[in-house]
Amino acid sequence: MIGIGASSGVTAAAVTEALSGLDECFPGGSVVVRAVATIDRAAESGPLRAGLRRHSRHWSLAAEGELPLLCYSAEALAGTIVPNPSDSVGERVGTPSVAEAACLRAAAEIGDGTARMVLSKFVTAGVTLAAANPTGSPRALRPVVPGRVLRWLR
Repeated sequence: MIGIGASSGVTAAAVTEALSGLDECFPGGSVVVRAVATIDRAAESGPLRAGLRRHSRHWSLAAEGELPLLCYSAEALAGTIVPNPSDSVGERVGTPSVAEAACLRAAAEIGDGTARMVLSKFVTAGVTLAAANPTGSPRALRPVVPGRVLRWLR
């Protein structure tokens, strides 16, 4: 699971650049992505969605079809314990973490209820990224989960 957050005014090019940097953190071949997760208000960002769509062509998707975008409310993310919370993010968006909380929550959702952080958050060009893996055997994404909306990157 990839978690992503972005500053207001971020460009699609900045998102693509940040995602390229994320790929470099996983040497040895194609990056396999099950879904991307973020806060619901970031999912409305045209540049964020455009950058994700453009860059996702470089990834192997764990499931056939389009890349799922899991959109969580600030309240849902605020309840997730993360290694690197930010007071300033908490003041701006209502949760001390977007990227780490979103990827941990999404990975727990498809695993056995827990997740393991595989890449702590890093920030580049106004984009924050993190990655987590589910523990246990991954399950299919459920269409309805409290505090989350499932969208597709089209």
